[in-house]
Amino acid sequence: MKYPDDALLENVRYSYPEYSAYIEVLSVKRFRRGLPAMHWHDDVEFLLILSGGDDYTVNGEKIPLTAGEGIFVNARQMHYGTPTENSRALCVRLNPRVLCMSPYFETTYVLPVTENTNMPYVKLSPDTEWQKNLMNGLREMYRTCESPSAPLHIHGLFCFVWSLLSDNMPDCSRTDRSSDDLTAIETMIEFIESNYARKLTLAQIAEAGHICESKCCRLFNRYVHKTPNAYLVQYRLGKAAELLVSTDDSVTEIAFACGFSGASYFTELFRKSFGSTPKEYRETNRK
Repeated sequence: MKYPDDALLENVRYSYPEYSAYIEVLSVKRFRRGLPAMHWHDDVEFLLILSGGDDYTVNGEKIPLTAGEGIFVNARQMHYGTPTENSRALCVRLNPRVLCMSPYFETTYVLPVTENTNMPYVKLSPDTEWQKNLMNGLREMYRTCESPSAPLHIHGLFCFVWSLLSDNMPDCSRTDRSSDDLTAIETMIEFIESNYARKLTLAQIAEAGHICESKCCRLFNRYVHKTPNAYLVQYRLGKAAELLVSTDDSVTEIAFACGFSGASYFTELFRKSFGSTPKEYRETNRK
């Protein structure tokens, strides 16, 4: 499944220039092993599995999804998908600000959902009536997205979908999620993704999150299921893969540009992750 951007704070590409909605059916042609694009955004995201499956991860928690199921991911939650090779899914991203018609709507209907710390995500099942209706609303968005008045139809359906979330959200008076820990891991990952091209140490990564090195490792294990260094290497390899396809730079130039100490070491790691050498990957994936 193709995810738009490896940047942590994703710059979402909308389907309509004047309305904050992205609606597309995504499919997998070739599974890129080991390089999920972890990110967050101010938009809420819905994913409806049409075929195959996806092991979706939200704030470090893995949620397996199969055909007919879906997921709602709330705003600014760290997430990524690991789809099966034959997976097809309807992806809908919408910015809740389009529902803020007045301060009353914002404070009464929008913020209680987006700021509900007990609802980072909702796994959607066709066996639950309100969730089934929500998923039907997403399908209707897709069916109408090519019509001349698509934003109007989508907006009406978004209000309907949002009302279902609002009416069925859990009580937010208590929370089991540590907002400080989540803020720290988000800050450290953003630091890695802004400085991956230079030499980074565990101490520098931990300092970015204003925590000690041992807690840094614990948080990465909890939320990312990798060590800080493993995530750094993964991100560098992802950036290198992008450069191999989008530029004519040599393998050596790309290796150094992405923070690797040499072409041989880079090639070894790249082969282990992608199953091919950098040159083979370039030849296969260039249009």
